[in-house]
Amino acid sequence: MNSPDVYEKAGEGFNAHAVVRFGDAKQLRVVGRYDQWTPEMKYGSAESEILTKHTNYAGFVWEQNKNVQWVANVIRCDDDIAVNGDLASGAKANGTQYMLTTQLSF
Repeated sequence: MNSPDVYEKAGEGFNAHAVVRFGDAKQLRVVGRYDQWTPEMKYGSAESEILTKHTNYAGFVWEQNKNVQWVANVIRCDDDIAVNGDLASGAKANGTQYMLTTQLSF
């Protein structure tokens, strides 16, 4: 867009996610999600500076009992690819995050 009144976080993209449950009581789950997001071109920026952001989520869930749930997941971000496929100068460093969470319910 070449208009200064376009919201800076506007854009287009999609995500896809899946969950597979298994175990005797369906207490185990494998989860995954993929996001792709391309913000609209900001006013005055070059086409090669628009970044397409890719994020992958993968995890494992264990319901230990009705009150305790464990979640281990990995989030991988790839934010440095410009629309034309090149490394954009405005790119942020890619990263991988690991998380282990316990949810208690009473």
